[in-house]
Amino acid sequence: MWVTDRAGHTFIEGLRDPTTGLYMVDLTQLVTTPGSDRFAANTVQLQTIAQRVAYWSASMGAPVTETLLHAIRKGYVTLPGLTATDVARHPPNFTATAKGHLKLHRQGLRPTKYEPITEEESEDLWPKPEPSAGPGTVTTRSTEHAVCVKCLPMTQEHFTDMAGKFPFSSFTGIQYMLIMFCVDANYIHREPMTT
Repeated sequence: MWVTDRAGHTFIEGLRDPTTGLYMVDLTQLVTTPGSDRFAANTVQLQTIAQRVAYWSASMGAPVTETLLHAIRKGYVTLPGLTATDVARHPPNFTATAKGHLKLHRQGLRPTKYEPITEEESEDLWPKPEPSAGPGTVTTRSTEHAVCVKCLPMTQEHFTDMAGKFPFSSFTGIQYMLIMFCVDANYIHREPMTT
């Protein structure tokens, strides 16, 4: 194999490896051969800043835009032509980013912080405080092992949908699916049906 310029000067030579079928090139030839300042490289032409941001983001596996911005601002990512300003102005929008974050849990289902309980709400709490031992007697109760429970209102919303008939029935004769969703429990249930 010979790589030559238009004038016919050979600046790279290589032999084919019979086991792999690849051409083997001695890279030191690029330094020692006259005319070695010429080389070929794969290039990608990007016309706009948005295309450049999308290209670099895709080459990193389509991370979340906030994560990419954080990495650039901290100096973890330094690439030519990629700045935090450009990413903020032209955020990439990839389906791969959304698909990579589908396993997140719904937030706010089990919060650990509640607003302070008002005097009226405290009357609905259980267990009730112990009754007084008599007039003038003050009873104290240790709150160190107390558990407060707050009941949240339920929406009682349920939704169902019968999927269309499948083109083939399963080995057990299933041809339909009934899909049910409970909003309060955030629960999806499917019920296979034969008819």
